[in-house]
Amino acid sequence: MTKINYIYATFERKIIAFGIDVILITIILFPISNLLTILFFGPENTPVVEATQSLSQAKNIDFWMFISTMFKVAGSTKNLIIQFILLVCVLTYFMSFWVKMGASVGKLIMRCKIVDADTYQAITTKQAVKRMLGHFLKGVLP
Repeated sequence: MTKINYIYATFERKIIAFGIDVILITIILFPISNLLTILFFGPENTPVVEATQSLSQAKNIDFWMFISTMFKVAGSTKNLIIQFILLVCVLTYFMSFWVKMGASVGKLIMRCKIVDADTYQAITTKQAVKRMLGHFLKGVLP
């Protein structure tokens, strides 16, 4: 069996690839987020509309009252459901591209590929889930 020498992607290429993915995900999820917000809150009762209507009252509010209000809005069950749906979309984006294409769109543009460390073949769905779990825990745990 012929051994293929792969060159590992540099940190800079990985960061640029991730930046491309973030921009693409933002472009895709922004309208989805707005649609979900309208579906859950109605077109006239979205938190953005309520915040805009409250701007005139903002002169009389202190910083900590503003922060507590934001946590109440962000912590509502409807907002948590919307955030969960968006999280599932992001996870699906990365894992499906990793399994089907061997890289996310950003990595494809930067000519990087995700392969199994032992076989140099495309990763499996199980490996993609483990990889995503590792990324998620790395971002959550100190």
